Amino acid sequence: ADFDFFICKDGYSSLPVAGYCNYFGVKTIKKESDKLVTSSSLNGGWLMISGVELGKQSPSALELLVSSTVKGKLEIWLDDLKYGKLIATIQVSPTGGENNLKIFSKTVKNITGHHDVFIKFPTGVESSIFIKSLRFVK
Repeated sequence: ADFDFFICKDGYSSLPVAGYCNYFGVKTIKKESDKLVTSSSLNGGWLMISGVELGKQSPSALELLVSSTVKGKLEIWLDDLKYGKLIATIQVSPTGGENNLKIFSKTVKNITGHHDVFIKFPTGVESSIFIKSLRFVK
């Protein structure tokens, strides 16, 4: 098999963040039939989705499916939280409770190829922002 043509995680499909590969300061919770990820620390937290393929043409935007009880921001990084590239800071507003999911998006530019995608939660109140999925938009 030619693994150069194998795509493990298509960035243009909805990727459940509960499928993270590495993390710190987050927990997965079950809400009805959904699995959501939230911070478990007042110091914030992060999770990594490994091996996301974006192809040869840059996406135009990034979408997160989120429910929130507070106003806050989520940072999206590629490849590393310290030496990687911050590609988006997504402002989140209250959605009317934990069970009300809403899409929040941000324009992105000049990203192609194969990357690990990090989502960084803000410091402050734990278990206040809940993420279901991430998706890049062509």
